Amino acid sequence: MDEREAVEAVVQMYIDGCAQADAGLLGEAFVESARMYGNDGADHYDVPIGEFLEEVADMPVPGPGYRANIERIDIFGDGAFATLVEADYQGVDYVNLFSLVKVDDRWGIVNKVFVVTGGSPSPETR
Repeated sequence: MDEREAVEAVVQMYIDGCAQADAGLLGEAFVESARMYGNDGADHYDVPIGEFLEEVADMPVPGPGYRANIERIDIFGDGAFATLVEADYQGVDYVNLFSLVKVDDRWGIVNKVFVVTGGSPSPETR
């Protein structure tokens, strides 16, 4: 597996974890000290990734409309950036910007920045 495929596999693990509402699988995509940043309307998030994983564990599986597409991957030695576009994740559309690092021959997400680009959450996920 080349480096691009390895980074894609980590981002795909993120997608699969979200699609299955599987916080354990999702957590494997991140390094333990990862953080998440973003704004959802007036709500600002700057949290350890564990808080995001807890939130996912409490949510239902996204509906059949959920789609995710890896738009871009850039690799620079042991660092990488990935852009993921998600549609209809719990009724909301996102662009996720991931920073990844390779440590001990394993890629992991160290930072997630999300931007809400449309939609609104369904009442049961609020």
